[in-house]
Amino acid sequence: MQTRLTSYLDAFDELFNQWYEQRDDVIGGYSYQDPIWYELGLGSNRNRVFLDFYRLNKNRTSTQTHERMLKNYLGSARWLHELEEEGYRSGNWQVMGSYALAEIGLNLPESKESEK
Repeated sequence: MQTRLTSYLDAFDELFNQWYEQRDDVIGGYSYQDPIWYELGLGSNRNRVFLDFYRLNKNRTSTQTHERMLKNYLGSARWLHELEEEGYRSGNWQVMGSYALAEIGLNLPESKESEK
């Protein structure tokens, strides 16, 4: 992600946009859990990789990718904040969700909601 070769940037840009366009059509194996929007997944590597990419390349991506990445983080954070308001949840899911919420808020302080 730190290379100056644009071929890596172009490939990630293309893959991210493919994922973004298809993410709401993905059907998981469990009816009670969305395979894209679930607490443990938002706190895991996927969002961290996207966030690292965004921070390192936000001035180099296309406008479409930049907007979609911000929408992804904002949507993730809003949903995670709703879960936090519901209260305690057992297991490690809440820990991962809290981590993701803090990470998004700290890395995107320009958002008016980041202080929540």
